[in-house]
Parts: sequence; C-alpha cells; structure tokens
Amino acid sequence: MSFSTREFAAKMTMHDAYKVGSWWENKLGYEQRGRCMKCNQTETMEHILFECEEPGQSQVWRLVRRLWARKESEMPEPDFANMLVTPLLQIHGQNGTKSLGDARLMRIITTEAAHLIWRLRNERVIQREGNGSTSEREIRNRFLYAMNERLQMDLAALKKKKARKRGISTETVLKTWKGVIKNEGDLPEDWTGTTGFLVGIAS
Repeated sequence: MSFSTREFAAKMTMHDAYKVGSWWENKLGYEQRGRCMKCNQTETMEHILFECEEPGQSQVWRLVRRLWARKESEMPEPDFANMLVTPLLQIHGQNGTKSLGDARLMRIITTEAAHLIWRLRNERVIQREGNGSTSEREIRNRFLYAMNERLQMDLAALKKKKARKRGISTETVLKTWKGVIKNEGDLPEDWTGTTGFLVGIAS
C-alpha cells in the first residue's frame, strides 16, 4: 500500500492520533468541530467510516461488497471492530480451509476503502467547509482507481522478486486478485506477465 494509506491504517489504532470527535470538546471556540454537521453526532472515527449519512462511507462499503461478491469466500461484516483487527483477519473458502489470498485481498480492500472514506470526509469538511458532496460516479471511479493502483503495486513487487530482490511471489499475486480482475476468463492462467487488465465491478 502507499505510504499515506499505510500511515492512515497505523494511526487508526492510536488514541487521539486524529483530531476528531471528543478531541475538540475542551477546545474553547472549536467545540462544534467535534460534531458531524450532517448527523449532529460526535464525529468519531467509527462514525466517519461506518455511520455517517453524508455521501461516502455507505457508497464505498457497497462497492466493497459488490467487488467481494466476485470471490467465493464469505465476506466479514465491515465494522470498526473488524477494521482494527484487519491484519489478523482470516478468510475461509467454501470448503472451510483458510484462504490466504482472500485474506490478503480483504486486508487490502478494507484499508483502501477506509482511507478513501477518510479522504472524502476531509475534502468535504476541510476543503469545502461542509458544502457540496461527491457524486456516486466519482466515488466509484476513485475506489476502482485505488484498487487498480494497489494491483499495480503488487505487480511491481513481483518484478522485484523476479529480479532477485525483495518482493512477492506470482502465486501470492494470483491468489490475492483471483476473481476480481475484469474479464479474467479471457486472460491466460498466469496473467501477471500481460498488460491491460483491471480490477472491475459490473456497472
């Protein structure tokens, strides 16, 4: 994942790492910043990522579910508790065995989705001062862009491995992204050496 996404994921587990919610309660003159302007609730990280009624979180998690529907494994419920234990998530296939590739993809999707929701919130609250919202089309495009950027990072890491540098294996890449590549049936069994493929969600 990118440095900004990795930093975001690491800070989520740290108390008061982000200035949201109750952090503002004792800041004279700024108390209102601790409340969500749309929902009039304390704007905790959990509220931002999973509860807020502003365009963003519900649309992103809907896209996550649609993407995961292309896999054969059951998807863990997106919630704050699962978010905090993302590195420990285990996914089991239909036969009950652990699927390391699916678990890895779920960690990628969950982290990228949360980071996108956080960015959408900051753009709305900070840059636009609460005015305007992001369209569903733009949210969809940005989610797919984030996922495809992450796929390209995996392919770059694979090239490092083949060059005898630190990286990941072909098997790891194929198992991670199996089922979510657009028109995957038209690609060779090992598509990592080809070009022009993307993560896709049906319109």
